[in-house]
Amino acid sequence: MITFHFEVNASFLKYPSHPITVPKTQVDYARIDAESLGPELRIVCPDGTRVEGELYHGTAGYGPYYQLRVRPDARDALAALPHGTKLRVDIRRDGTATEARLTQV
Repeated sequence: MITFHFEVNASFLKYPSHPITVPKTQVDYARIDAESLGPELRIVCPDGTRVEGELYHGTAGYGPYYQLRVRPDARDALAALPHGTKLRVDIRRDGTATEARLTQV
C-alpha cells in the first residue's frame, strides 16, 4: 500500500479531473511499479462516494511523476471539498483492481 498526505489546492478545485500529484518526498515511485498499482483506479471519496479514475504517469521538466485523476463525468464527488482540506491518500491493490481511498484528516 502507498500512503501520502495531500492538501486540497487551487489546481485540484480548478480542473475537472481533480489532479492529486503523488509527492516524491513521501513516496518511492519504484513501489508503485513493484505493487502493480494502476493505471485504472477506483477512487473512494471522503464521503464514501466511489468514482472511476486513473493513476497517470508522465514526465515534466523536473522528471517523472504520478498523478491521480478522476474521470471528468465523476468530478462533482470532490468539487465540494474546501480549499485547504487535508487528506490522507491510501492506494492499494484490491484483487484485480487498484483502489485509492481519500480520507479527511
